[in-house]
Amino acid sequence: MGFEAKGAAVSRGGRAADRRAIRPSFPPTVPLAVSWWAAAAVAFESSGILAGTFRCGAVCAALVCSAGALAAFAFARDRACIKTALLVVVGCSLGVAGGLLRATTFDEQREAVLSMPSGTYMLSMAADARSGDFGPTCFADLRLPSGATAKVSLRYPSDCGMLRYGCSFEANVRFSEFSETSAAYYRRQGAVAVATAIDLARVEMGGIRGSLVALRERAIALFDGYEGRGAAFLRAILLGDRSALDDDGFYRDVKAIGLAHVVAVSGAHLSIVSALIGLALKAMRVPRAAAVPLQVLFVVGYLVCTAMPVSGVRAAFMTAVALGSFYARRRASGIGALALCVCCVLCISAEASVSISFALSVLATAGIVVFGGLARTWCLAATGGRFSVLCESMALTSSSGIFTMPLAASTFAQLPVMAPLANLCAMPFFALFCGGGLAVVALCEAAPEAFGWMLDALVLAAQGFCEGLGLLADAPLASVPCDVSLACALAISAGAASVVWAKWPQPSRRSAAVGASAAVLALVLAAYPALTYRETEIIMLDVGQGDAIVVRSGGATVLVDTGNQDAKLLEALARNKVYSLDAVVISHPDDDHCSSLAALDGTVGVGAVYVAEDLLDCTCASCSKLRGAAAALVGGDRVSGLAVGDALHVGSIDLTVAWPDAFADDGGNSDSLCLLMTCGFNDDGTGWTGLLCGDAEDEQLDAMIAAGRLGKVDLYKVGHHGSKEALDEQTASVLSPAISLVSVGEGNRYGHPAPQVLSALEGVESSVYRTDQVGDVVCRMTPDALEVATLR
Repeated sequence: MGFEAKGAAVSRGGRAADRRAIRPSFPPTVPLAVSWWAAAAVAFESSGILAGTFRCGAVCAALVCSAGALAAFAFARDRACIKTALLVVVGCSLGVAGGLLRATTFDEQREAVLSMPSGTYMLSMAADARSGDFGPTCFADLRLPSGATAKVSLRYPSDCGMLRYGCSFEANVRFSEFSETSAAYYRRQGAVAVATAIDLARVEMGGIRGSLVALRERAIALFDGYEGRGAAFLRAILLGDRSALDDDGFYRDVKAIGLAHVVAVSGAHLSIVSALIGLALKAMRVPRAAAVPLQVLFVVGYLVCTAMPVSGVRAAFMTAVALGSFYARRRASGIGALALCVCCVLCISAEASVSISFALSVLATAGIVVFGGLARTWCLAATGGRFSVLCESMALTSSSGIFTMPLAASTFAQLPVMAPLANLCAMPFFALFCGGGLAVVALCEAAPEAFGWMLDALVLAAQGFCEGLGLLADAPLASVPCDVSLACALAISAGAASVVWAKWPQPSRRSAAVGASAAVLALVLAAYPALTYRETEIIMLDVGQGDAIVVRSGGATVLVDTGNQDAKLLEALARNKVYSLDAVVISHPDDDHCSSLAALDGTVGVGAVYVAEDLLDCTCASCSKLRGAAAALVGGDRVSGLAVGDALHVGSIDLTVAWPDAFADDGGNSDSLCLLMTCGFNDDGTGWTGLLCGDAEDEQLDAMIAAGRLGKVDLYKVGHHGSKEALDEQTASVLSPAISLVSVGEGNRYGHPAPQVLSALEGVESSVYRTDQVGDVVCRMTPDALEVATLR
């Protein structure tokens, strides 16, 4: 397959800035890899609908079909369309066979593990542990009695510390199934069961793996005396240790500005940083014969520092492909090699076909291979052929993003508007921190006393760098909430890439002006609905097992509670075109009502945070944590307390505090901030009424009724997700709401909402809307009607 030459571009002064980028052709391995990938994903995800016998038959049929297509390919005439079609058939057949075989193996391992009695087993950490709701958790490889291994999600006691990748130990373990809501996620990770361990006894390993694990643990220990973002950043990029990234919201900040890829062991990370190191070597006029081995040494050293996790080794192969094509300027060969890498990975591990991290690695590398040269010509044209190293940096980051940006927006539920500027400012430094950091770590490993000062200087420089990233993340509209499905994100990536490849626009003032105008127009069109929205409505957002209620009217918007699932909150806000908030009100400090408060930082502008007045002085851990999160979001001077009788004015809606009189439960359910909503459209003050009550239950409602603060309402947000104590028939009779809203997670383990609560509401002919059944619920108020619309 050939290339299409486009001539040469000349910079000012007659100097050849760079040859015009040549558009690559796609070798036959590309349709093979794409069809294999898609078929493997579909087969693995839908394997549950086929019984074991039918699976076996389907696998045999797929293998026979692939063999027949390969034979036909070998004897087919030299017609590209016929050969491409045959390769697609081969890819689909192999994908179906691989996906179904892996699903069968997975199910067999799952049954084997769940049938194993509690006892002592050997496990090896497949990833670093992370803190969870039930103590530290991680993925581990379990040694089965047959000698094979199976991947499990391991939970173990907190007093064992945070175990790291590669550690092996014997433990007393019991096994259980995943919950219905999490089973699909863990299946995509290849984990077959939950393993709960006690009495861990570490087993020392020998050999190369033991040496690598020990080396990494010593390297991580070098940073134990350091605090702050700089040390967390260096531990992540140098050693793959992400445990400290979330300590003060640093990972949230890098996601907000589109730099999440640089703190992960990914193809994008290795490709970009390795390429930048190569450019630095080129700028220092290091001969190619020496530069290539130095880059290979960097990649090997990086894998050693991260103890060679599977994802890191996989990313290294992607990096080799990207670098080889980027420097050789042979895009077609790079594309073919990348496609071959994809086929090899899918052959070894079919579940990679449904892995987001694998997709991001492949797509980032593909963007560099296909569009790196074109992006480079644009950057050089924009600078008149000057600043070549900076242009190479921007070319790498912009070309890797054409495929990955929509997918990342779908995964994180936010679109990083600041990403181009952040990458322009940050990427040159990553090569210095990554390459120089590995050298400093190696020196400190060899002679810590002699070179400790170098580590101090490195951490100090990294801290300043991370503070700069924080300033970018704090800029208005650094990112915006985004609600894009995975299928839509992939379609956007494919569509954008196809248009750029088909047009292959060479640098010109006209194309630059058209592109800039289109970008500005798109931003205006996207922002216009949010800036001009004037409806009066209450929206119960679907955030799973938690509460999040939007109140807006006349251009003012308030969010009551945030839930605890960041992505779901941002997706719901984006669906309802909420991009800024005048205030956030937190009913009480339970995790499912306030944990995602920090997710708004850098993504949704927040004017103030309101809590119950007594919470400001409560010394319990949960109240203190909430105060800290609120202050970090808006500043301590904009965190205020509300007492009974206080009111917030949101356009035509007034939210008046009706509870609590005083804390009696350290901010627990009974201390929930309850807001009485009144919406007056008419001159006589008549309108709509409602009650938002957090987790307050029947006892608190009765107290408000007895105090004369509460009576009949039109709209009632059912307390405590409809728990059995939420309200009884007598209270329901007093409230007699026309519409009742229940914010609840699908298949939750609490059994919410309780049947007796639903029965009480049905008894007063209230229309009940549940987020687990209908998604978001919009209650729009006009002078004449209270209209309800649901997401599904």
